[in-house]
Amino acid sequence: MLAALRDNMLASRREPGCVRYELAQSLGAPDEFVTIEEWRSEADVDAHMQTPHVAALLAKVPALVAAPPEIRSYRTLPDPS
Repeated sequence: MLAALRDNMLASRREPGCVRYELAQSLGAPDEFVTIEEWRSEADVDAHMQTPHVAALLAKVPALVAAPPEIRSYRTLPDPS
């Protein structure tokens, strides 16, 4: 899983709309991973999800995980000051 996630991270970082793409591993549960992604726009995210490297990762995931991954999206809130 780690190799597949790293390959996807490196390919994702080369996409024009990618601002930031980080891969983190849990200290307490080394089989748990999270990606932190920042994209210029929703259109860039949509394009990212259609790339061959994301398709390759998603094809590998079912055989590598016990449960489907959670994909959550967040929006940065404006600074209140």
